[in-house]
Amino acid sequence: MHFDCPFATVQLQGSPAAQRVQELVSSSLQRQSFGPEYYELADLLFTVPFSWTAFDEWNRKFSALGYKPRMWPAPVGLVITPDCDAVLSSLRSLSVGTRKAAISWTYPMPAGLFKQKYGTDALDELDKSGHIEWSRTPAEKLRFLSLSELRNIQKSVSARGAKNKMELVERIIAVAGECQLQALLPAEAKDEYVRIVRLLDLLDSDWVMSRRQIVGLYLDTVTMFFGNMRGAAYALKVEDKVETLQTDTCCPICSPFQNRALEVGRDDLPPYHPGCSCSVFPLSSNPARLRSR
Repeated sequence: MHFDCPFATVQLQGSPAAQRVQELVSSSLQRQSFGPEYYELADLLFTVPFSWTAFDEWNRKFSALGYKPRMWPAPVGLVITPDCDAVLSSLRSLSVGTRKAAISWTYPMPAGLFKQKYGTDALDELDKSGHIEWSRTPAEKLRFLSLSELRNIQKSVSARGAKNKMELVERIIAVAGECQLQALLPAEAKDEYVRIVRLLDLLDSDWVMSRRQIVGLYLDTVTMFFGNMRGAAYALKVEDKVETLQTDTCCPICSPFQNRALEVGRDDLPPYHPGCSCSVFPLSSNPARLRSR
């Protein structure tokens, strides 16, 4: 059994990254499931210019009804403006694993720990592209220690107490030399510290939020489609001929279908629009329970 997902099509500008998106979407639709490529697809869609006609169409329909679904992103989320194109182009130039590190929130960490988490190649690639800040001196590393670790050092150098962490760092630096600080640092902090210069910080925060919402909406819609197709396949396998549609909260479009019994192969199955959360469940093929549409 195979069904086409009516909302899986996006239009992308030609580029190697766009071609990769098409490959991932096509292979996922063929299998009717997402695998490890889900996260690669999310990263790529964030950076690749694309348009989603289905979203534009349903955004107009919902607007005409005076209805805005929860977490429905603004249409601006689909548009890559000139001021952010250079930033996204830089992201697209990175390899997949490195790109994931570059758009993730990461606190400053020892270089060795960074290599364990993201790999040596990612660190080298980010460093060469200017996306890494290094903290090499003991005084710089103090900023990244926990408050309890700082208090241990404070006691060792007899520094005065402070009201907050940054003030405590300044007082420790004022009374201790670099050699003394280096000797007092915790073992894991003796390594060089690295911090990713997050390219997302160079983008408008509203744009980033809207973009993430639209990418999440797209992936959630296709994921819901996969789940409903598996439910329909199971219904046919056990010779149940119908599916029951149940939703917790229905939008004006889906409310007419709430708790309807649907016949697999004859009726349209959800999702009925981008972001649709309607689900299907196997229902025994009892004519008395089958309500016509």
